[in-house]
Amino acid sequence: AIFFYKCSDFYNKESEGGIKYNDPELGIDWKLAEADVMLSEKDQSLPLLSNARAAW
Repeated sequence: AIFFYKCSDFYNKESEGGIKYNDPELGIDWKLAEADVMLSEKDQSLPLLSNARAAW
C-alpha cells in the first residue's frame, strides 16, 4: 500500500513514533509474504509495541 498523511503543524522529530507492523502482540494476519514487504530503513528499525515509548 502507498499512503499519504497530513501534518497539522511543523515537523517535530521528537513527536514521531511507531511500532513494527508485524509485531506478534498485535495478532494481525496481513496475508503478505515476507518477501513481498518493502519497508523503509526507518520502519525496519521501529520497536515492538512492548518496547515503544508511551509518549504518544
